[in-house]
Amino acid sequence: MSEYYPDDAALLALTEDAETGVEYIPTGLSPYYLEFRKLVSRLLDATRRANDLRVYQDGDLTIGVRAGRCAIASTPISYAGATGVSITDDATTHVWLDASGALQSGESGLPTDRATFVPLAQVVAASGAITSITDLRGEALLCVPPVGAVAVQMTHEGDLTASLTGKLVGVSPIDGVVTDVILSAGTNLDTDTTSDGVSATAKANGTTLTSTDPQLTDGDGAGFRCTAQGDGAAAVVKSDGSEQVTRGDVLTVDVSRSVVGAVANEASDVVVTIVIEPA
Repeated sequence: MSEYYPDDAALLALTEDAETGVEYIPTGLSPYYLEFRKLVSRLLDATRRANDLRVYQDGDLTIGVRAGRCAIASTPISYAGATGVSITDDATTHVWLDASGALQSGESGLPTDRATFVPLAQVVAASGAITSITDLRGEALLCVPPVGAVAVQMTHEGDLTASLTGKLVGVSPIDGVVTDVILSAGTNLDTDTTSDGVSATAKANGTTLTSTDPQLTDGDGAGFRCTAQGDGAAAVVKSDGSEQVTRGDVLTVDVSRSVVGAVANEASDVVVTIVIEPA
Protein backbone atom coordinates (compact mmCIF):
# COMPACT_ATOMS: atom_id res chain seq x y z
CA MET A 1 0.00 0.00 0.00
CA SER A 2 1.31 3.46 -0.90
CA GLU A 3 2.31 5.88 1.83
CA TYR A 4 -0.31 8.57 2.46
CA TYR A 5 0.32 12.27 1.90
CA PRO A 6 -1.20 14.86 4.24
CA ASP A 7 -4.62 16.23 3.31
CA ASP A 8 -4.61 18.34 0.09
CA ALA A 9 -5.87 21.45 1.86
CA ALA A 10 -3.22 21.08 4.54
CA LEU A 11 -0.51 20.76 1.89
CA LEU A 12 -1.69 23.86 0.02
CA ALA A 13 -1.67 25.84 3.25
CA LEU A 14 1.98 25.09 4.05
CA THR A 15 4.49 27.91 3.69
CA GLU A 16 7.62 26.58 5.45
CA ASP A 17 8.75 23.38 7.15
CA ALA A 18 9.56 24.35 10.73
CA GLU A 19 12.10 21.57 11.29
CA THR A 20 14.28 22.00 8.18
CA GLY A 21 13.47 25.57 7.10
CA VAL A 22 12.53 24.39 3.60
CA GLU A 23 10.05 26.86 2.06
CA TYR A 24 7.12 25.84 -0.14
CA ILE A 25 6.53 27.64 -3.46
CA PRO A 26 3.33 29.70 -3.19
CA THR A 27 0.46 28.40 -5.30
CA GLY A 28 0.15 30.18 -8.65
CA LEU A 29 3.48 32.03 -8.41
CA SER A 30 4.75 33.04 -11.85
CA PRO A 31 7.53 32.87 -12.73
CA TYR A 32 8.47 30.22 -10.16
CA TYR A 33 12.06 29.47 -11.29
CA LEU A 34 13.85 31.53 -8.63
CA GLU A 35 11.64 30.15 -5.87
CA PHE A 36 12.24 26.65 -7.18
CA ARG A 37 16.00 27.15 -7.01
CA LYS A 38 15.65 28.49 -3.47
CA LEU A 39 13.68 25.37 -2.61
CA VAL A 40 16.36 23.08 -4.06
CA SER A 41 19.13 25.04 -2.29
CA ARG A 42 17.39 24.71 1.08
CA LEU A 43 16.70 21.02 0.49
CA LEU A 44 20.37 20.44 -0.26
CA ASP A 45 21.35 22.24 2.95
CA ALA A 46 18.94 20.07 4.92
CA THR A 47 20.10 16.77 3.36
CA ARG A 48 23.82 17.41 2.80
CA ARG A 49 24.97 15.11 5.62
CA ALA A 50 23.00 12.27 4.01
CA ASN A 51 25.46 12.49 1.11
CA ASP A 52 28.51 11.83 3.31
CA LEU A 53 30.41 8.72 2.14
CA ARG A 54 27.67 7.76 -0.34
CA VAL A 55 28.76 5.20 -2.93
CA TYR A 56 27.61 5.77 -6.52
CA GLN A 57 28.33 4.31 -9.98
CA ASP A 58 30.59 6.35 -12.23
CA GLY A 59 31.47 3.75 -14.89
CA ASP A 60 30.49 0.30 -16.14
CA LEU A 61 32.61 -1.38 -13.44
CA THR A 62 33.73 1.57 -11.33
CA ILE A 63 32.28 3.44 -8.40
CA GLY A 64 32.84 6.74 -6.66
CA VAL A 65 32.54 7.63 -2.98
CA ARG A 66 31.42 11.08 -1.87
CA ALA A 67 33.51 13.06 0.59
CA GLY A 68 32.32 13.14 4.18
CA ARG A 69 33.02 12.79 7.86
CA CYS A 70 32.56 9.98 10.37
CA ALA A 71 34.04 8.67 13.62
CA ILE A 72 35.54 5.23 14.18
CA ALA A 73 36.40 4.15 17.74
CA SER A 74 35.80 7.78 18.82
CA THR A 75 38.39 9.09 16.32
CA PRO A 76 36.99 11.73 13.90
CA ILE A 77 37.81 11.01 10.24
CA SER A 78 37.48 13.37 7.29
CA TYR A 79 37.38 11.49 3.98
CA ALA A 80 38.16 13.39 0.77
CA GLY A 81 36.17 11.11 -1.52
CA ALA A 82 37.20 8.91 -4.45
CA THR A 83 36.34 8.21 -8.09
CA GLY A 84 37.05 5.41 -10.54
CA VAL A 85 37.29 2.65 -7.92
CA SER A 86 37.29 -0.68 -9.77
CA ILE A 87 34.69 -3.33 -8.97
CA THR A 88 35.18 -7.05 -9.74
CA ASP A 89 32.88 -8.33 -12.47
CA ASP A 90 30.51 -11.23 -11.75
CA ALA A 91 30.95 -10.81 -8.01
CA THR A 92 29.55 -9.08 -4.93
CA THR A 93 31.91 -6.45 -3.53
CA HIS A 94 31.65 -4.83 -0.12
CA VAL A 95 33.03 -1.34 0.37
CA TRP A 96 34.02 0.20 3.70
CA LEU A 97 36.17 2.83 5.39
CA ASP A 98 38.75 1.45 7.83
CA ALA A 99 39.91 2.91 11.13
CA SER A 100 42.70 4.88 9.43
CA GLY A 101 40.23 6.54 7.04
CA ALA A 102 41.29 4.46 4.02
CA LEU A 103 38.77 3.11 1.53
CA GLN A 104 38.71 -0.70 1.39
CA SER A 105 36.81 -3.21 -0.71
CA GLY A 106 36.65 -6.97 -1.08
CA GLU A 107 34.60 -9.95 -2.18
CA SER A 108 34.79 -11.82 1.16
CA GLY A 109 32.31 -9.66 3.04
CA LEU A 110 32.78 -6.97 5.65
CA PRO A 111 35.26 -7.20 8.56
CA THR A 112 33.88 -8.88 11.67
CA ASP A 113 34.84 -6.24 14.24
CA ARG A 114 32.21 -3.54 13.84
CA ALA A 115 34.18 -1.14 16.03
CA THR A 116 36.97 -0.83 13.44
CA PHE A 117 35.20 0.33 10.26
CA VAL A 118 32.21 2.08 8.70
CA PRO A 119 30.25 -0.02 6.16
CA LEU A 120 29.47 1.92 2.96
CA ALA A 121 27.91 -0.31 0.30
CA GLN A 122 27.41 -3.70 -1.27
CA VAL A 123 27.99 -3.61 -5.03
CA VAL A 124 26.87 -6.42 -7.35
CA ALA A 125 28.29 -6.70 -10.87
CA ALA A 126 27.50 -9.12 -13.69
CA SER A 127 28.31 -9.39 -17.39
CA GLY A 128 30.48 -6.30 -17.44
CA ALA A 129 28.17 -3.91 -15.59
CA ILE A 130 27.15 -2.96 -12.08
CA THR A 131 23.62 -4.25 -11.47
CA SER A 132 22.95 -2.91 -7.97
CA ILE A 133 24.40 -0.78 -5.19
CA THR A 134 22.98 -1.35 -1.71
CA ASP A 135 23.65 1.47 0.75
CA LEU A 136 25.01 0.02 4.02
CA ARG A 137 25.68 3.28 5.87
CA GLY A 138 22.51 2.78 7.90
CA GLU A 139 24.18 -0.19 9.64
CA ALA A 140 26.53 2.32 11.30
CA LEU A 141 23.96 5.10 11.71
CA LEU A 142 21.09 3.01 13.11
CA CYS A 143 22.72 0.49 15.40
CA VAL A 144 22.55 -0.54 19.05
CA PRO A 145 25.96 -0.01 20.71
CA PRO A 146 27.45 -3.29 21.91
CA VAL A 147 27.34 -3.93 25.63
CA GLY A 148 30.76 -3.76 27.23
CA ALA A 149 31.94 -5.54 30.35
CA VAL A 150 29.83 -4.94 33.44
CA ALA A 151 30.89 -5.11 37.07
CA VAL A 152 28.84 -6.17 40.08
CA GLN A 153 30.19 -5.42 43.55
CA MET A 154 29.86 -6.46 47.17
CA THR A 155 31.10 -3.87 49.68
CA HIS A 156 31.83 -4.28 53.37
CA GLU A 157 32.22 -0.95 55.10
CA GLY A 158 34.50 -0.62 58.11
CA ASP A 159 36.74 -3.25 59.72
CA LEU A 160 36.47 -6.88 58.67
CA THR A 161 36.71 -8.68 62.01
CA ALA A 162 35.24 -12.03 60.95
CA SER A 163 34.64 -14.10 57.84
CA LEU A 164 31.49 -13.45 55.80
CA THR A 165 29.40 -16.22 54.24
CA GLY A 166 26.90 -15.92 51.40
CA LYS A 167 27.03 -12.15 51.12
CA LEU A 168 24.78 -11.00 48.27
CA VAL A 169 26.62 -9.26 45.44
CA GLY A 170 23.57 -8.87 43.20
CA VAL A 171 22.32 -10.42 39.98
CA SER A 172 24.01 -10.71 36.62
CA PRO A 173 22.57 -7.92 34.43
CA ILE A 174 23.53 -9.70 31.19
CA ASP A 175 24.17 -13.09 29.64
CA GLY A 176 27.92 -13.45 29.68
CA VAL A 177 31.12 -14.92 31.01
CA VAL A 178 32.82 -14.04 34.28
CA THR A 179 36.35 -12.94 33.39
CA ASP A 180 37.68 -11.71 36.74
CA VAL A 181 36.98 -11.50 40.45
CA ILE A 182 38.81 -8.59 42.05
CA LEU A 183 39.49 -8.18 45.78
CA SER A 184 40.22 -4.67 47.06
CA ALA A 185 40.78 -3.30 50.55
CA GLY A 186 40.86 0.35 51.53
CA THR A 187 43.27 -0.70 54.30
CA ASN A 188 45.04 -4.04 54.23
CA LEU A 189 45.20 -6.46 57.14
CA ASP A 190 48.32 -5.82 59.29
CA THR A 191 49.55 -8.57 61.64
CA ASP A 192 52.89 -10.00 62.71
CA THR A 193 52.39 -13.00 60.41
CA THR A 194 52.87 -12.34 56.70
CA SER A 195 50.58 -15.19 55.60
CA ASP A 196 47.56 -13.78 57.45
CA GLY A 197 45.06 -12.39 55.00
CA VAL A 198 41.68 -12.10 53.33
CA SER A 199 40.36 -14.04 50.33
CA ALA A 200 37.07 -14.09 48.41
CA THR A 201 35.11 -16.97 46.88
CA ALA A 202 32.61 -15.70 44.30
CA LYS A 203 29.64 -17.86 43.30
CA ALA A 204 26.80 -17.84 40.78
CA ASN A 205 23.69 -19.62 42.04
CA GLY A 206 25.91 -21.35 44.62
CA THR A 207 28.55 -22.55 42.11
CA THR A 208 32.10 -21.32 42.65
CA LEU A 209 33.39 -19.23 39.74
CA THR A 210 37.16 -19.48 40.36
CA SER A 211 39.73 -22.23 40.66
CA THR A 212 42.00 -19.79 42.54
CA ASP A 213 40.41 -17.18 44.79
CA PRO A 214 41.77 -13.62 44.90
CA GLN A 215 43.72 -13.02 48.12
CA LEU A 216 45.47 -10.21 49.97
CA THR A 217 47.90 -10.97 52.80
CA ASP A 218 49.79 -9.04 55.42
CA GLY A 219 52.88 -9.57 53.28
CA ASP A 220 51.42 -7.29 50.60
CA GLY A 221 51.92 -4.26 52.84
CA ALA A 222 49.70 -1.77 54.65
CA GLY A 223 47.24 0.69 53.15
CA PHE A 224 45.14 0.28 50.00
CA ARG A 225 45.66 -2.99 48.17
CA CYS A 226 43.98 -4.55 45.12
CA THR A 227 44.49 -7.85 43.31
CA ALA A 228 43.84 -6.10 39.97
CA GLN A 229 46.84 -3.84 40.61
CA GLY A 230 49.43 -6.53 41.22
CA ASP A 231 48.87 -7.04 44.95
CA GLY A 232 48.31 -10.46 46.48
CA ALA A 233 47.11 -13.37 44.38
CA ALA A 234 44.89 -12.63 41.40
CA ALA A 235 41.82 -14.77 40.77
CA VAL A 236 41.91 -17.58 38.24
CA VAL A 237 38.43 -17.96 36.73
CA LYS A 238 37.24 -21.43 35.82
CA SER A 239 36.99 -22.47 32.17
CA ASP A 240 34.72 -25.49 32.52
CA GLY A 241 31.49 -23.67 31.69
CA SER A 242 30.61 -22.77 35.27
CA GLU A 243 31.99 -19.28 34.60
CA GLN A 244 29.12 -18.64 32.20
CA VAL A 245 26.22 -16.68 33.68
CA THR A 246 22.72 -15.82 32.55
CA ARG A 247 20.90 -12.58 33.14
CA GLY A 248 19.26 -12.79 36.56
CA ASP A 249 21.69 -15.32 38.06
CA VAL A 250 22.28 -14.62 41.77
CA LEU A 251 25.87 -13.71 42.60
CA THR A 252 27.22 -14.18 46.12
CA VAL A 253 30.61 -14.13 47.80
CA ASP A 254 32.25 -15.71 50.83
CA VAL A 255 34.96 -13.50 52.35
CA SER A 256 37.44 -15.49 54.42
CA ARG A 257 39.51 -13.81 57.14
CA SER A 258 42.49 -15.99 58.10
CA VAL A 259 44.46 -14.70 61.11
CA VAL A 260 46.85 -16.52 63.46
CA GLY A 261 49.13 -13.63 64.42
CA ALA A 262 48.64 -10.53 66.54
CA VAL A 263 46.50 -7.97 64.72
CA ALA A 264 47.75 -4.39 64.49
CA ASN A 265 45.07 -3.26 61.99
CA GLU A 266 42.10 -5.10 60.54
CA ALA A 267 41.38 -5.09 56.84
CA SER A 268 38.73 -2.44 56.22
CA ASP A 269 36.39 -1.27 53.46
CA VAL A 270 36.65 -4.56 51.61
CA VAL A 271 35.19 -4.72 48.09
CA VAL A 272 34.73 -7.76 45.85
CA THR A 273 34.09 -7.02 42.16
CA ILE A 274 32.81 -9.64 39.71
CA VAL A 275 33.55 -8.68 36.08
CA ILE A 276 31.25 -10.07 33.37
CA GLU A 277 31.88 -9.86 29.62
CA PRO A 278 28.84 -10.12 27.31
CA ALA A 279 28.29 -13.49 25.66
